[in-house]
Amino acid sequence: MREALDRLMGGRTVIAIAHRLSSLRNFDRIVVLQSGKGCEDGPPRVLVQSKGVYGNLVRREVARLAKQAA
Repeated sequence: MREALDRLMGGRTVIAIAHRLSSLRNFDRIVVLQSGKGCEDGPPRVLVQSKGVYGNLVRREVARLAKQAA
């Protein structure tokens, strides 16, 4: 399914709302909205290293998954 989605999105602008952060990691750019306003904007690899909303969400998700695996 992931490969089909990648083919479908190739060369296009896509606006996605995702519940799973892993769905966003291959995007070129992410705009994070909080209370209806853009609060962060950039490539996932940059935002994940930030202390902003997106970086905090990713760190929380990684910790949750690690706890489940233990």
